[in-house]
Amino acid sequence: MIIPNKRIKPTLKFIADGDTLKLNYDGQDFHSRARWIDAPEMQKPGQYSDNPQILKHWQWAIKSQEFLGSLITRKPLIIIPYELDQYNRWLCDWYVGTVSATNNIQLQMCLAGMCAYYLPFQHYDFTTRELSLYTGIIKNCAKAYKLKSGFWGDNILLPHEVKKLV
Repeated sequence: MIIPNKRIKPTLKFIADGDTLKLNYDGQDFHSRARWIDAPEMQKPGQYSDNPQILKHWQWAIKSQEFLGSLITRKPLIIIPYELDQYNRWLCDWYVGTVSATNNIQLQMCLAGMCAYYLPFQHYDFTTRELSLYTGIIKNCAKAYKLKSGFWGDNILLPHEVKKLV
């Protein structure tokens, strides 16, 4: 059973995209959405566009998904679930090996320019670890943007912009 704020070590079933995983824990399959990041949107079945910016965005979605795979495939995942979102996915923090900033997947995705930050409005109730992660996400996204890392160097539409167009 998944309990909010309790660290679990699930098994990876598949990588849906750059910010969503299908996992299994204790015989229960569930979807996990990384907190506070937003990866490029994958092209949905039947979705079509001739807009070059959307096509480029979809290409970066695949790169983001593949990068996430390189970080977590065949490695011991530690997930900290917090709450269910409107799509019944557990909003979680993701780690490989141990719970530390150097092993946090969200921070690595941001630094590589494979996602943008997606931060909660007016959220103040942080643990020390959460506050460090929250500020680290902002810093790593800003650093990737400045260095033009990942999609930041390709001038793509951000995930929230694509969601409005398709």
